[in-house]
Amino acid sequence: MLELIRSKKGLLIINDDVNIALATKADGVHLGENDMPLNTARSVLGDDFIIGISCYNSISKALKMQKQGADYVAFGSCFPTKTKLNAKIMDLKILENIGNINIPKVLIGGINLQNLDRLMNYDFDCIAISQALFQSSNLIHDIDRFFLLLNNE
Repeated sequence: MLELIRSKKGLLIINDDVNIALATKADGVHLGENDMPLNTARSVLGDDFIIGISCYNSISKALKMQKQGADYVAFGSCFPTKTKLNAKIMDLKILENIGNINIPKVLIGGINLQNLDRLMNYDFDCIAISQALFQSSNLIHDIDRFFLLLNNE
């Protein structure tokens, strides 16, 4: 999967686990509220790894993490997800107010090819997907479709 994602100029970000990110030579790690703190993860990974932080539906947390050196902030869960069954679904209208955040903004949670269009009018830089890929019957085709839709092709 890493080779395929990189061939499309995508990034592999490991969820929750700094050690797996190091071992797999991923591009970075994504941390939630119960994971390693940002400053600790940065001391382990160094400046070459991307570190993103879940901000759920909190713009104030996103601004705080931006000040502390996060490489990106994530908002979600955008939709119900089987990856995290207890994830709180955010009101997508919060995304209308993320313009003051000056680092990349990622949308996460239950995003798939059928609901991606509901996000396309918001100011985000990328999406995080896992369930849609792991449940895919044609991984290469679906990754291609995500890239095409995100690039308005």
